[in-house]
Amino acid sequence: MKRQILLFLALTISALAICSCQSKNEKTKEENTCQDPDRFLIIHSEMSQDRQIADDVASMLLKDGHEVELRENISEETVKMSNIKAVISVGRSETVYLLGKDTKIPHLYCITDGGVAPDTDRKGIAPTIESASLADAAMILLPNAEDFSIISNAEGASDVQDACDLFDRTGMDYTVESLEGRIYGEVLLSCLESDTDALLLPPGSCGSKNSSAFSLPYIPESYVPVIAVGIEDPLNGALATFCIDPEPMAKALYSLINSEVYGYPVSVPESFYVLFINKARAVSLDERAKKNISELYNVIWIE
Repeated sequence: MKRQILLFLALTISALAICSCQSKNEKTKEENTCQDPDRFLIIHSEMSQDRQIADDVASMLLKDGHEVELRENISEETVKMSNIKAVISVGRSETVYLLGKDTKIPHLYCITDGGVAPDTDRKGIAPTIESASLADAAMILLPNAEDFSIISNAEGASDVQDACDLFDRTGMDYTVESLEGRIYGEVLLSCLESDTDALLLPPGSCGSKNSSAFSLPYIPESYVPVIAVGIEDPLNGALATFCIDPEPMAKALYSLINSEVYGYPVSVPESFYVLFINKARAVSLDERAKKNISELYNVIWIE
């Protein structure tokens, strides 16, 4: 009988302890649920791909239960906003502006124009593609080509040195045309009217979206194949254009935000670029060349 009483008391105490633990857990869960969600501010440029990246990142953060404010303009009010867990800039001008301000909160950036990354300790993503990739793509797409032209945007052609090195190793002839102190249209037209087998336009050598190669009619009217790095969209008239893919950019930026704010590991894709090939320009390409380029790069065929 005594043993039964002791067993009953032990079971009663255990049950009370379990109920107490459950009550504490439920209370803690309720407290966590009642906590205010973290707030993020995303400022993006008017470029469609920057807007898409910002929208995708916002959707991911909202899915995690956070609050997000999207803005397409920059103001002092934006920088001084309080109760922000982190501010994210998508676009070069937006990033440069915020880099010049003491936000006093974490600032993460994303730049999609293919140019050099800003000189800052702040974390961000600013992918570019080496000019050697353009040279490699040109030689694959045009296996019979022997002479190439490259437009350089940097002093001493340092921005295209890796393409020159590749051409040297493969025994190809090439000419580098520098934009220093020269009118862009004249340099571009001169290359397209030369005896070159292909013209390469690495990052920075296409000019801005509203000028240079993007607004001039020379490339669509020329028979010379052009391999370029685009700004937002494929270059009109080019045979092939390397462009940023917004989807992996958004995922990488979201991963970087979680890493800097919450300490999670960063996940970065192997490449941020896709290669758009113009079907009309590629009609004369060898089938083997089409197969080889598709095995090396993520290719999208466009009209």
